[in-house]
Amino acid sequence: MNVEVRVDRQHTWSWHVVLIAALVADGVRVRVVSVETRGRRPAWMRAILAMEAPHEALRPVPFEALAAAADAGSADRDSDIGTAEPELVLDLSAEEIPERGDGVRTLVPLFDGRPGEERLWAAVLAQRAPRLSLADSTRDRPIAIGQPAIDVPHAVKRSLGQVLVRLIEGIVINVTAAAPVAITPVAECGGGYRVRAEIPALSVLPSMVTRKLAAKAASMAAALRPDLQDKWAVAWRRHPGRAPAFSDRPLSLADYNVLPDDGRRYYADPFLIARDGAIHCFVEEFPYATRRGIISHTLLRDDGTAATPRPVLETGHHLSYPQVFVDRGEVYMLPEQHEAGGLILYRAARFPDQWEPVARLIDEPVHDATLFQASGRWWIRATMAGPAGMRWGTSWDSAYLWSADDLLSTWTRAGRGPVRIDAARSRPAGPLLRDGGMTYRPVQDCSAGYGCAVEIEEFDDANPAAPGRRVARLSFTPGTGLSGPHALSRIPSGAATFEAIDVFASGYDIAVAHRAPRRPPLQQAIALAMAAARAV
Repeated sequence: MNVEVRVDRQHTWSWHVVLIAALVADGVRVRVVSVETRGRRPAWMRAILAMEAPHEALRPVPFEALAAAADAGSADRDSDIGTAEPELVLDLSAEEIPERGDGVRTLVPLFDGRPGEERLWAAVLAQRAPRLSLADSTRDRPIAIGQPAIDVPHAVKRSLGQVLVRLIEGIVINVTAAAPVAITPVAECGGGYRVRAEIPALSVLPSMVTRKLAAKAASMAAALRPDLQDKWAVAWRRHPGRAPAFSDRPLSLADYNVLPDDGRRYYADPFLIARDGAIHCFVEEFPYATRRGIISHTLLRDDGTAATPRPVLETGHHLSYPQVFVDRGEVYMLPEQHEAGGLILYRAARFPDQWEPVARLIDEPVHDATLFQASGRWWIRATMAGPAGMRWGTSWDSAYLWSADDLLSTWTRAGRGPVRIDAARSRPAGPLLRDGGMTYRPVQDCSAGYGCAVEIEEFDDANPAAPGRRVARLSFTPGTGLSGPHALSRIPSGAATFEAIDVFASGYDIAVAHRAPRRPPLQQAIALAMAAARAV
């Protein structure tokens, strides 16, 4: 395919080079055309570029660097791209929606339904990620890419990079696909076009500096006394019979048993497995002294008690999210280990405390990989910061799929990129849950911060890539200081069901919420009525 990429000569960035290189690597013949539009970068943009450390996506580069990236793939091509008619125009300089017509198909990036890179900057300076889509001159509605996440809102360049990597993925998929690909459903990404936006000015800089100083102070305080800062904790409970149906009713930590820690570590990411008549709980243990996660194990008892977790797997890199499962009588563990650069499967040499590596399933740095079976195949759903060469993103917002005929056979990526870009429903939050003939997928809601809640959606075994209908959102009672959960595991055991979650809060808030006495229903109703009256 011959593609003409239009850029503003005064606004050329290193991410343009990466995008063009990605298109060329996929066999696209690219011609770069210079367009004169806005002139020099605004003063507020130049100030931010000077204020923050360099970022590999946001380096101003000369126009010639883009042309060189396009020419890099033209050596073995049969015809001259310079004279060939483009089959598609990708206009990165456009400030207006392309008119629908019979001419060459034109794609224009949109940020919250608006064209122009200043709209991207406006959203990020407001400490949020814009919804991404592509205007298509052959369609009445934009092609939805998705809703990225930004993990450090006060870091402007970092936030821009996290949005741009998802934009690049969406562009590459749609340029190389035979038909438009809406990565995230249009209804969830914003449907129509909008053409006006308030553009930031130098007035944003004082508040941005204040936010940076506040974040630095908080980071220094956490380094001095990590034991007094917010932390993760594991909570669990035993339901007589089947667990109750999922609902939006806020969770109360008083209904759970909390796995205590000694103030020198925290626990998170619980995974349950029934074995030899006992309920085994595997968790991430994070010692503050080493700041490197390990996998630990404990037993959950019917009386609501549990022993102190003991380490069962340590490596030279961070471990977490220890999914434990059985296949053909063997017990396996698939822990999160993105720092290793790949996904390593372990088998129990002696359950539960001795594990040996047996295979490297995926050779990419994936996060919270969750394994399941559907449609007669094995599948892994995980997130990544981005493809090789552009890992600027966050692992919160983009789901990728791999599949294999057998657990230990070759695993291959499903599709050309992410199957979902959505800060609220992409990152896995535990194993699939099967109950009463239905299958549910828990996913992390990171739209208001990392692991702020768990969304439950229906899962379609016939189409593992499809987003399911939302069933419920699991979160804690507002005003308690508790955030989460960001992991959920349920397992039946005889006449009961065990459930484990995790929670993020200060040790004080966890203690208060856990010990809070349960009000009788009438007293609780009276209290809620009085609170509503005061609000009025």
